[in-house]
Parts: sequence; C-alpha cells; structure tokens
Amino acid sequence: MPLLRARDAKGMDGYAAGIYFQFVDRYREQLSELRAEAAELDRRVVEAWFQCLAFTDDENFTDDLREARGERDETERRHAASLAAIARAAQRLARFERTLQSLTTGPRPEA
Repeated sequence: MPLLRARDAKGMDGYAAGIYFQFVDRYREQLSELRAEAAELDRRVVEAWFQCLAFTDDENFTDDLREARGERDETERRHAASLAAIARAAQRLARFERTLQSLTTGPRPEA
C-alpha cells in the first residue's frame, strides 16, 4: 500500500485530515524505532551467546558463565517481547492506514 500524505486527502476536513495524517506518520516512526530496538536486542542476544560459548568448559569462569547465561536469558526474553510488540504495532499501523485511506476519495498521486 503506498504511503498516504496529507496532500492526498480529498473531501476531508483539512484540520482533521492533518491531525489524522500526523498521527499515522508518528505511528510509522514509532514502529521504526521499535524495529531498531529489536535489532539492537538481537545483536545483544548473539553477543550473550558468544560469551556463554567462551566461558563454557573452564572452571575459572564459572561465575562469568552464570552471569552470561543470565544476561542471555533476560535479553532473549526482552527480544521476544520486542518482536511481539512489533507484530502488534504493524497490525495497528495497517489498520490506521486502511482507515485513513477509506477517508480519502478520488485518485491520489503516487508518493
């Protein structure tokens, strides 16, 4: 679905249309930020796994291994929650965009 912009609104009250479009644009930005956070968490999960690998099978690093496992488990939990939040936010954004599109009439120029 092509992105709608305020100039695409036809037959809608200009004030309300501007607010609707700004809301959807902010929501797009929020989703982008969620995706960036998930990418950072994904990187941290891989790093935590690497630490676990490095500290395994060495009695001198037992405490470090325990700490790395704790970090890995916590980061994996946060990453999974982040992915769930992204999925829900993407669904909501799609709904907002469909609703916004339904409020516009006539042909729209491509963005």
